[in-house]
Amino acid sequence: MSQRPKIWVIWFDRIGDRNQAEGLARLTGVPYEMKRLLSDGTTLLEEYRQLAPSLRPSLLIVVDRVATAAGLKLKRWSQGTLKLVKIGRPVRGWPFSVKPDLTITPRQYSTIAYRSAILIDLPFCLVTDASLSAASREFNPLLAHLPRPRIAVLVGGRTNQLGWSNAIAAELGAKINRLAEDSGGSLMIATSYRTGDEPTNKLMEQITVPHVAHLWDGNEDRNPLMGYLAFADRSIVTMDSLSMIADAIAAGKPVQVFPLPFKR
Repeated sequence: MSQRPKIWVIWFDRIGDRNQAEGLARLTGVPYEMKRLLSDGTTLLEEYRQLAPSLRPSLLIVVDRVATAAGLKLKRWSQGTLKLVKIGRPVRGWPFSVKPDLTITPRQYSTIAYRSAILIDLPFCLVTDASLSAASREFNPLLAHLPRPRIAVLVGGRTNQLGWSNAIAAELGAKINRLAEDSGGSLMIATSYRTGDEPTNKLMEQITVPHVAHLWDGNEDRNPLMGYLAFADRSIVTMDSLSMIADAIAAGKPVQVFPLPFKR
C-alpha cells in the first residue's frame, strides 16, 4: 500500500486565512500539519530540505500573499514533486517561474479568475456540528448565564474597498445594544485585527446590556468565536469579512450583515 500523502498548511498572521486553509485540509481526510511563517519562508524551506523524501509533504495549501510566496519557493525547490493549492485571490505577477497547481477563489474575485481556478460561493471554515458541540461544553461557564436571545456580533473593520471609522463603530454599537435591549437579550462581541483600538472603544461605549466581549489583542489561541457561535441565537457580522460571514452561516443560525461604506 502506498503511503498516504501529507499536507502542509502554510499561514502567516491572519486567523481567517488560517481557518480557510485548515478547513480545506480537513475536508481532504489526509493528515496535515499547520506551519506558521515567522519570516520569509527560509526556515520552512530548510525544514523541508532536512526531511527524508518519504517524510516530505506532497501538497501545500496557502491563502495570503506571504504564505503563497513561501509556498512557491518550496514548490520551485522541489522541482515538481510538490503540488500547491492557493485559496483566495488568484496569483498575478509573481516573480517566480512556478505557479499554483490549483486556485480556489470566492466568486468576489471571479472577474480576475483564470482557467485553472475553481469558483466557490463562500470560504472554507472550521465550523461544524462537532466543533460547535465541543465549544458548547468548553464555554458553558462563560456564556450560559447570558439572557436569551444571545446575539453574536463579529466585528471587522477597514479594508482597501470598505470604510471604517469611530462614527461607524459607534453606530454599530448603538444598533446592537438597542436590538438586545428591545428583545431582553444579550451580546457576545468579538473584534478583529482590522477593528482598531479607537473604534473598539467607541463601539463598547454604547453597550449597556448584558454582554461579554473578546477584544482583539493578537492572541488568537484564546479566541472564543466558536463558543459565541455555539451559544448564539442569531449573528450580526460586518460585511468586510467573507470568512466571518461563512463562519456565522455554517453555525446554522439567522445571520444579518452590517453594511460598510464603499471607498471606491
